[in-house]
Amino acid sequence: MPRIPILIASLVVASIVAFGIETLPISEAPLPLDAIDDFEDAVSIFFALEYLVRWYSRSLRPSYLLSVPQSTT
Repeated sequence: MPRIPILIASLVVASIVAFGIETLPISEAPLPLDAIDDFEDAVSIFFALEYLVRWYSRSLRPSYLLSVPQSTT
């Protein structure tokens, strides 16, 4: 079972849900909104690190930064 793709897909869904919650008109609950902001920051950092690891695995070729991923199926 591919664990990393499932983790990434789960983080994408969780990030979408967090963004949706953040747009709701909740005026008297600053703590949950702070937690959602922190979660979104953590997910963004994770995705940036994951992209850098992929770039590193491709020998830091600049062409990889602008390439479109090819489907392996």
